[in-house]
Amino acid sequence: MNVSVKIDGEQGIQARYARIQQRVKTFRKLFDKRIYPDFMRLMRDQFKAEGRSSFLGLKRKWRKLSPEYGAWKRKHYPGKTILRRTDKLFESLTEKGSAGAVYHRTPTKAFMGTRVSYAIYHQRGTEKMPRRRIVRLTRKYGQHVMPFFRYYVLTGDA
Repeated sequence: MNVSVKIDGEQGIQARYARIQQRVKTFRKLFDKRIYPDFMRLMRDQFKAEGRSSFLGLKRKWRKLSPEYGAWKRKHYPGKTILRRTDKLFESLTEKGSAGAVYHRTPTKAFMGTRVSYAIYHQRGTEKMPRRRIVRLTRKYGQHVMPFFRYYVLTGDA
């Protein structure tokens, strides 16, 4: 994106616009310091509430386990909640650098998620298993992160 402003006698304003123009070329600092940590916090909250999130505006929890599987899980993995049998999936979405974690960024895009192979089956559901969306970035979340971008563009601070 190229922005050009010229106001005669206003070098301070011109210098500020030049800095803004440089900042919009890369958001890596913002992704590293603000967006990815915020994503991991969001995922922790999502797992804790088993899918419900007032932060995201999600009112319903993930669908309950079937009675048979729920009984088996309580016996073999006592205290483990939905989608947290081994915590492999949970950790990949909530701990930076954990096995299966995905975090990659270009100057203008960030990719966050998981490489855990079975995550997609939970995200989409199957014939035998209901969908339990793990990652849902809603409009409300977009409204939450926009001020981070505005502040970064204006100040250079994440």
